[in-house]
Amino acid sequence: MMKATLPSKIKKIATGLWGKIQENEICIYICVLMFTVFLSIFILEDINHTKKSHKYEKAIIDLNLQLEDNFDFFMTVQRSMREAEDKTHELERMSLEQREFIRQIIIYLKKIGHWPPKLPPEPPVDPNTLAESI
Repeated sequence: MMKATLPSKIKKIATGLWGKIQENEICIYICVLMFTVFLSIFILEDINHTKKSHKYEKAIIDLNLQLEDNFDFFMTVQRSMREAEDKTHELERMSLEQREFIRQIIIYLKKIGHWPPKLPPEPPVDPNTLAESI
């Protein structure tokens, strides 16, 4: 008996494999076709998923930009309200100072006998002459 060499073993295996492929030719074609169809479906689904993901990411970016704009607007309004509140407090303080000044003037005028002031009454205004002067 002769010892088989490596190339003859490979040739024998390839011939046997080729025979099996020819016996199951239709099954192999169906498997390749199914693999191609499922691979195509998988790729299409992956593309659709990527499109949706991109769409959602873009929506999130737009919402973040709107949120930043709204936050900036809110901060501007808050700053304006704080400034208006500070001005209101300043005006209240000035009003209190003016009231106190007027009160002190009245007290002084009472001490020197000039309160209440003695002013002559103003003559009544005639509406007809008032309209003519305009």
